[in-house]
Amino acid sequence: MSSPEISVLMSVHNGRPHLSAAIESILDQTFGDFEFIIVNDGSTDGSDRVLSRWGRRDPRIRVIQQANRGLPAALNRGLREVRGRFVARMDADDVSLPQRLERQLDFMRAHPGVGVLGTGIAKMDSQGMLSTETWPLPSSPGLTLWRTLFDSALAHPTVLFRREVLERTGGYDERFRRAQDFELWMRLALQTRMQSLPEVLLYRRVSAQGKVHPAPELDALLLRRMADLHGRVLGRSPNREDVAFCRRIYGQTAQGESAWGLLARIRYLRGLRRELLVRSEDARADAEAIEEDLHRKMMKVCYEVQRARPLLGQGLKALSPGWNRTLLQYIRKASSRSFRGGQA
Repeated sequence: MSSPEISVLMSVHNGRPHLSAAIESILDQTFGDFEFIIVNDGSTDGSDRVLSRWGRRDPRIRVIQQANRGLPAALNRGLREVRGRFVARMDADDVSLPQRLERQLDFMRAHPGVGVLGTGIAKMDSQGMLSTETWPLPSSPGLTLWRTLFDSALAHPTVLFRREVLERTGGYDERFRRAQDFELWMRLALQTRMQSLPEVLLYRRVSAQGKVHPAPELDALLLRRMADLHGRVLGRSPNREDVAFCRRIYGQTAQGESAWGLLARIRYLRGLRRELLVRSEDARADAEAIEEDLHRKMMKVCYEVQRARPLLGQGLKALSPGWNRTLLQYIRKASSRSFRGGQA
């Protein structure tokens, strides 16, 4: 039996309401040389019966049953069964557009240096209504690498991997029941090129509850993984405060930063950007986009940090390569006043 070109990998745990729509969207792909591996991760809502019905209808579907162990463990279980040269992710409540696999495979064949390829996404609610809200993702390797220093830069259910790339990393870290994608991107960041097609090729179902952040103990593990990645870029071990700040401003919300502390953090970010440009040809190609991305985030910090609010107007005038110098000048003044006990 010949191996398929693509193995589509999906895990489901109590996903019955939207499961058929997700499965059908894969079976309706314009590219048909794939196997569809679905791991039933201990569902108790009748998802197993839905999977059995679909499995009888299409021989490309292979269902694996296991007790509930969480998404990363379920994905690793499926990875042990894949036979394709490429592995495509899919979530049990999303919808892939018909050309998704064809578009991704064409790009990967034309760009052998790319190991992970996502796509653009559109959000939809539980009723399948599309949102006008965009989900911006970097579409070039250099900017994707830069964003991965701070937060997840790809939409997990859209990605197509080269199988050997996943095998080299050992798959998913099963300690991360949440944020397992971000943890994986950090391990892959300096090993292969990652990027996303700008075209929307997946509708992602978003809960009204919004984003769920990792538990504190997992966030501590993420910080350690971030520190390891930053250290490989910098050529030295970063301090915890700098890494924690990067996690806050990109992945969560900047809170409680004094103008004095902000100066040190900006120096760290500038150094991180400088060393990344030294080490990565892709980053150098995207230097201007990386600079603008850093600028936007620092302006957001100025909005959110009370003592740095007076810097905002001056910072907004500096949307040029010299914005760092202007911003630092005003932060130094604010820091000096803050250090003397006045209001910055």
